[in-house]
Amino acid sequence: EALNSIIAMGGLGGSDPVKLDLRPISIPLSWIAGVTKARILLPPHQLEPLDRLDIVRSMSDLLKAGAAMPDVLAPLCPFRDLQLEEAKALVEKKSKLEQASSHSDVKALVKDVGEGDLQQKLSTWMKYRQETRDLAAKMKRARMLVMGEELKNKMRVLRRLKYINDENIVQLKGKFACRVQTADSLVATEWILTSDVLQLDAAAVAAVCSLFICEERFAHRIPAEVEAPIAEVKACAKRVAEVSISCKVQIPGGVLAFEQKFRTELVALTLAWCKGASFLEVSKMSDCFEGSIVRALRRLDMLLLQLQEGAQALGESELIAKVEEARKLLGRDVVFAASLYV
Repeated sequence: EALNSIIAMGGLGGSDPVKLDLRPISIPLSWIAGVTKARILLPPHQLEPLDRLDIVRSMSDLLKAGAAMPDVLAPLCPFRDLQLEEAKALVEKKSKLEQASSHSDVKALVKDVGEGDLQQKLSTWMKYRQETRDLAAKMKRARMLVMGEELKNKMRVLRRLKYINDENIVQLKGKFACRVQTADSLVATEWILTSDVLQLDAAAVAAVCSLFICEERFAHRIPAEVEAPIAEVKACAKRVAEVSISCKVQIPGGVLAFEQKFRTELVALTLAWCKGASFLEVSKMSDCFEGSIVRALRRLDMLLLQLQEGAQALGESELIAKVEEARKLLGRDVVFAASLYV
């Protein structure tokens, strides 16, 4: 009716359209009840009074057509008109919920429970949820305390072994140890920097370093020429374990179990390989799969590379040359081939 009155005033009644003062206004999104398939084309210049009157006239015609034919102003279907497949699932869920809510059994169930019981259960659930959150926060604080205490103990170990000073500044041993990632960095550093590694030949250095990466178990023998350096590695491991335990750092299994982590199965095999034995010969020295031997020797090469980088950080030219020579003896033949399809 309001639209028809405006049209009569502006057009049929002979009034000046300028006096109608038609203006576009903004409305909040919450005022929109729905969106229909019908639309009107707006004129290019909407500031002119006559153009605005044309918009009102088009809206009036659209409403009249909608009154005569309801399909004209039918709302848009989200999954048929807008191709929104997920909306179809939502509509189906909504209809199922409406059907379930109207079911007599559901109504009877709600009636039997009662509003007071529901409120009591809700308050109990909220109470338990808050208690659970409080306990989780307490556990997190306790875990942080444990981790903080463990960190202090490990820092104490590093100070005892001279990797850091009393001001927690990294020393030379610490600079070397931080380069070692493939093996136990403390034991490897203790052996490299406190023993007579330079007195060994390059093949023996590679063989002894195999203790740090060995994971295989098989019957083997230890060559006499590397028995002394192996004993030095075991002594370094024992010292690191004892210092750790004295600083309240947990060592699973104790000192003996920590020493036994450094296995000697690959020593003879690595020594023979570095002295020029063929892969067939070293394969016969163990009952391991060939792939396991290749993987172990490649890991050993990675460890030697890290030891070489540590020596470079310290500026130890003799140690750099020794480890580099060991890598040259190790990195040969089919073990370090780019591809086995040759």
